[in-house]
Amino acid sequence: MIRQAAIEHGLDTGSADVARALNIGTVTITAIVNYGPDGEPLGFERTFVIESAENGASTLRPDSVYTQRLTSRRSKRQMASRLQEIS
Repeated sequence: MIRQAAIEHGLDTGSADVARALNIGTVTITAIVNYGPDGEPLGFERTFVIESAENGASTLRPDSVYTQRLTSRRSKRQMASRLQEIS
């Protein structure tokens, strides 16, 4: 996932451990779903710490045991805008 994002943004280093090569320590994943009869987007966000192993592999460890639910008006507008962009 990190390598694909790097490629899409022209940051591919050719390294097996892209996160280490680009000095990325955390990644935040946002899930947006459009659910229910009202069509209100629901959003959830979670941050993961990237841990690099000696063999060049990276693992993701949750930063917290909780997933943040995006409920503010601002976040709902941003989610609706993102959904509109990709559809």
